[in-house]
Amino acid sequence: MMVIRFSLFQAFYMSKKNTNQNKKPTNVHRCSFDFSSSWLPNGVLQRLVCLCVAHSANQKGSQRPKLDQSNCKVWFGSDEVGLQQDGDQILVSVADAKTASRYYGMLKSMLFKINSDTMKSGLEWNLFFEANVNGTRSWINHDDAKKQELSPWFDKSADDLKKGDVEGSLVKNTDLNVFLDSL
Repeated sequence: MMVIRFSLFQAFYMSKKNTNQNKKPTNVHRCSFDFSSSWLPNGVLQRLVCLCVAHSANQKGSQRPKLDQSNCKVWFGSDEVGLQQDGDQILVSVADAKTASRYYGMLKSMLFKINSDTMKSGLEWNLFFEANVNGTRSWINHDDAKKQELSPWFDKSADDLKKGDVEGSLVKNTDLNVFLDSL
């Protein structure tokens, strides 16, 4: 795991920014982990990417991740998940609506793990989900999105709605390999 972390950190800091990755795809579902009410410390995105890559390595058919200084694409089998740091936000994009709720829950669990293991539970964030409201794309906060059962994030019909969503209290003092296996 140490070799993977060093290589990924090195790739983040030594690679040039890929301007093509910054273009917002129109056919993806997006959510935002917004740390602007406090702050997003350096290295949180990189730690999140390390956990994603470690989990991805255990999924059959996963491609190698693509990353630069503030963007990453990780494959979990054939499913592509994009991560982008934009100021004090980590933007998540998921191409397949059927798996959006799964990867939202998985990334939320990974952030809980990072928060409990390395940040002494000091990270605070708000969640927002992109939605099409009256033909305009806008951001809706977590509570409103959940009440509205905003598709695809909170679809009751999603087969894997809770798969990968490990509650915050369960990640404390959990071995990293056990944690990754639970996702």
